[in-house]
Amino acid sequence: MRLTWFCLPTVLTIATIVIVTPGLAAGPVTTRPSAKTPTYMAGLDPKGLGKPEDIVRRRWVAVMSVVRDQKIDQQTKRFRVEEIVSPVFDFRAMTRLALGQKNWRKFTAAQAKEFSTLFVKRLKESYGRRVADYGGEKVLFKPRLPLKIPKSSKPSTRPDGGPRIVHVPVEIVSKTSRWGILHKFRRVGDVYRIYDIEIEGVSILRSYRSQFNDVLGRGKPEDLLKRLRKPPSNPPKGGSRP
Repeated sequence: MRLTWFCLPTVLTIATIVIVTPGLAAGPVTTRPSAKTPTYMAGLDPKGLGKPEDIVRRRWVAVMSVVRDQKIDQQTKRFRVEEIVSPVFDFRAMTRLALGQKNWRKFTAAQAKEFSTLFVKRLKESYGRRVADYGGEKVLFKPRLPLKIPKSSKPSTRPDGGPRIVHVPVEIVSKTSRWGILHKFRRVGDVYRIYDIEIEGVSILRSYRSQFNDVLGRGKPEDLLKRLRKPPSNPPKGGSRP
């Protein structure tokens, strides 16, 4: 699967539930819809607490209920989905991992701040365009994958003995195909947060890092910022997937 410059998130349909951030709205949204009783948040811990596999299942179910609701418009859906998924992503880590430590040191404090803002905004806008493209695919939840823990690693300090890194897969099933999404969690204090997502074995952050390395290998941080400042090309309705 080839992912072109800054078009990576177009492979993410609503079924991926990825990458939005508090305070940033996709598209022309400028005000938050009011909701006296946010039933779509029922059963969800507001701080995103829980075991990774429970987090994935509950957030997916909540998002699906929102995007299938024909009584609300796309703007409202975007806000509700944002509320559902924002607590479980480690956006700070995702930004640094996408750029890479070596490249991060090339940026001034002001440039790094702008990059963080533009990068997350780009991801969120791309995701927002996919909200309307959900095609009713089935989601199969799977148990966490066993990971090899190096002998040199310190033992977990969590009361439940939970590991520092957890990978939780799901499978998307349509009428004609199946494809997998892997949620990569890391422990941040006493909670788990998503720091990357793989689609059919392709890491979103590694793909972005490869593109950023290419730009910064031939240019300067300002060159990368100029590209991110430009509006992303609008993909055809329905987009693409792996």
